[in-house]
Amino acid sequence: MRQPSPNARLLTWLTFGAVALWCLLLALGSFLGLDNKTPSYDWRRMAVMLGSSGFFLGLWLLAMGMRARRIRREEQAEEAANRPSNE
Repeated sequence: MRQPSPNARLLTWLTFGAVALWCLLLALGSFLGLDNKTPSYDWRRMAVMLGSSGFFLGLWLLAMGMRARRIRREEQAEEAANRPSNE
């Protein structure tokens, strides 16, 4: 199985970081309540935003980890199948 290129890996982590930064900005905006119709400085809205964003990012990390583990396992199986036996 083909390994992802270093550029693809870097792009994935940059995207992950950008999404995390965006989530922090959304949480800060929800905390500050910049709209005149909503009360400002409500930590509960920020907690909901951080919790849901953290859950999403955690699932994404889990999926990337599971994919990397599957790729490693497939590569090890392929190497074992291509290795000559000692019989």
